Amino acid sequence: MVLCRWTLASIPIFDGETETMELEEALAKIKELEESNTKLEADKKAALGEKFKASQAAKEAQDAIEEAEREAATKAGDIEKIKSQLETKHKKELDSLRAELDTANSSLKTIRVDNAIAQAIAKSNVITDHVDAVESLIHRRVQYENGEATIDGKSIEDWSKDYFSKSGAIYVRAPENSGGNIMGNDGTNSTSLGDWTRDNFASREAEWLSIDKKDPQLAKAIAQKVGRNDLI
Repeated sequence: MVLCRWTLASIPIFDGETETMELEEALAKIKELEESNTKLEADKKAALGEKFKASQAAKEAQDAIEEAEREAATKAGDIEKIKSQLETKHKKELDSLRAELDTANSSLKTIRVDNAIAQAIAKSNVITDHVDAVESLIHRRVQYENGEATIDGKSIEDWSKDYFSKSGAIYVRAPENSGGNIMGNDGTNSTSLGDWTRDNFASREAEWLSIDKKDPQLAKAIAQKVGRNDLI
């Protein structure tokens, strides 16, 4: 049986000294990395600064070349070349301004038409459920004459008065009164009933039934106009 004997020198000594050394090494490494990172940031800023300077220098160089060409052309008596250069420059600026103006004018036209249609619909007392459809219908008919928005040669307001007092009366809320006649949008009697007649009522009876569900007053006025008091 062999006994293992340890000498004092062969026994590892564990104390705080080793840990302290390792900590100091780690801190030193962190400091080294921080210094390296700071240097990289500084180098990055310097590189960006150099890039900006290079870009500015290139622009200044191009400007200098163009100026030198103009001076050289002047000295050589080449006025046409200078004129061409200036015309090209001014044309680009003018085209840009025209494009901006066209965009602004187009937006202004749209706003004016939208407002005119909205006012016409409001004044004509269009039934709420029909507003979107009527807006779309009027928009499709708008044309421009000498820069003005028109429909069939009339202003949107004038056309709308005529339309909603005749064929467009189907979209208009009937005034609340109990008389046999209904005042139209143009102030005349019965015109708000549109083109409803004794002759075409039979073919439009389904349409009348739909109106009766949504607007009984208008349906009543139509029935009175075409002599169908039995429906009231």
